[in-house]
Amino acid sequence: SSSDHEQKECDDEKSECPICSEEMDETDLSFTPCPCGFRLCLFCHNKINENDGRCPACRNKYGKTTSSNHTSRQVSFQQRGLG
Repeated sequence: SSSDHEQKECDDEKSECPICSEEMDETDLSFTPCPCGFRLCLFCHNKINENDGRCPACRNKYGKTTSSNHTSRQVSFQQRGLG
């Protein structure tokens, strides 16, 4: 019906945080903390980081890419030392 269509148009203009349902501003919308692309506001992201620090969508730890790169660098350094 027409009310559903109007609601969709409104949703396109303004995005809400899927966690707290607050309207996200430009800073929130440009912030994508996880490679899976799940977006949430900075406030909710900080709250999640205080707890388990996992993406609500894919359940991967935030910053997993960084820590795995750091680990692989340590391993290659150790291998060079042994060789």
